[in-house]
Amino acid sequence: MVIIENSSMAFKLLNGVFCIYKPSDLHHRILRWALRTNLCRDLNELPRASAQSLVKIEPPDENSSEYRVTTVPDIRDHPLLLGPAFEKTDFNIRIAHFGVTEMAGVTVCGVGARGVGALRSMSHRNPVCTYHIQGKFGLRTTNYLQTGRVLERTTFSHVTRGRLERFLTFYQGQFQRHIQSSYGVDPRSQTAYELRARGLVRPRDDSLQLIYRLKLVDFQPPYFTVEVHCINETDTFLMKMINDIAEDCKCSAVVTRLRRIRCGNFTLEHALVRSDWTAAGIITNIQECAVAADREMALLDEPFLQRIPAETLEERERIPNVLRLVRE
Repeated sequence: MVIIENSSMAFKLLNGVFCIYKPSDLHHRILRWALRTNLCRDLNELPRASAQSLVKIEPPDENSSEYRVTTVPDIRDHPLLLGPAFEKTDFNIRIAHFGVTEMAGVTVCGVGARGVGALRSMSHRNPVCTYHIQGKFGLRTTNYLQTGRVLERTTFSHVTRGRLERFLTFYQGQFQRHIQSSYGVDPRSQTAYELRARGLVRPRDDSLQLIYRLKLVDFQPPYFTVEVHCINETDTFLMKMINDIAEDCKCSAVVTRLRRIRCGNFTLEHALVRSDWTAAGIITNIQECAVAADREMALLDEPFLQRIPAETLEERERIPNVLRLVRE
């Protein structure tokens, strides 16, 4: 446990990656403003570092024939002269994967030069995120959300839990084939087996959305909840996926709740609730998230599979090592 003696010490400790729980209907700009406001308020309430004394040399006078060295308070460091020690612009805060305003859940942030730099590096390789998406059958809107303008109303009494789970399994298989096609590998080849045997396979292109798992966690018509493990996702992609699944079930659906429960190595256990968005809470959270941040940074050195150009698929099958292990 770190004992904070003054505001300058607290400001130096605000340098790293931390995790918060973002409420829904909160824009990322308002979120950044709230964090800066809380940090500025808390640090200005802490005592300042002791002001330095001003050394003064007095010449000889009628009472003394020698020079005298004395110290007096330096009024240049007086709070009434300087004003508040910190302003909102003194805190450099970066937010990763903020999504739409309606999205809630785990949000990774960085503060200070070290935190912002680490967060920028981690953003180059999008982490695998987990979402709980709640949908509602029977509606179709302009923006795939319940708050959008209604375009269509459909019946959903024919949709059962088993039927919905079968479509989710089908969708999961379709996305798994995309990762192999991005490397130009036949799914039935030995090369594809070796590709999957290496562990979690990430898409070569950062613009390729990939779903690793789809699971139905709750089904109470008209509401249902789907757990999604994905990478390179966008909010529009996730909401449209719910709409597409409902279309395959011969109905329509909208998103009523979008919640992220995991972002890479950061989980709900790391996330700070809104009442803990204080200087003391963030400093403590930076230390608690250090292990998760180090694991995310280690992914930057993870070997990546790169495709070797070949003329045809048959020629690639004749080459023993079609894929080679390189470091980006």
